[in-house]
Amino acid sequence: MRWGLTAFDAPALVERALDLTLDGTLKTQELRDVLLAFVRRRATVEVAFAWAQRHFDEITKASPHFGPLVLARVPVSLSNAERVRAVEAFLRPHLEKLGGASDLKENVDVGLRCAALADKERSSTAAWLAGR
Repeated sequence: MRWGLTAFDAPALVERALDLTLDGTLKTQELRDVLLAFVRRRATVEVAFAWAQRHFDEITKASPHFGPLVLARVPVSLSNAERVRAVEAFLRPHLEKLGGASDLKENVDVGLRCAALADKERSSTAAWLAGR
């Protein structure tokens, strides 16, 4: 059931699926899988992260080991250095307390490299696509 819930891109449906992980509809251990599915996809990462910010305490209570580690992966799905840094600014103090700061650092580094590559290649890629 949980995999079908993660096939949506519409923000309201993403939030509803995530709500099911905390309201008792899904098993607590399914929080990790549902949240991870949404933070891995560019179409849903921002909605999932905004939801996670609002529910951070509930996530860490329900899944103290895996919830924060899943959130540390958010920067990898972003292609914007400013967003990577904003996510890092929110997560760093929380993950330092929970022991996930090294995972966050790795993922921020990857996210920043992806953002730099996207910036470098954006105009040439757009020009190439326009010619097709």
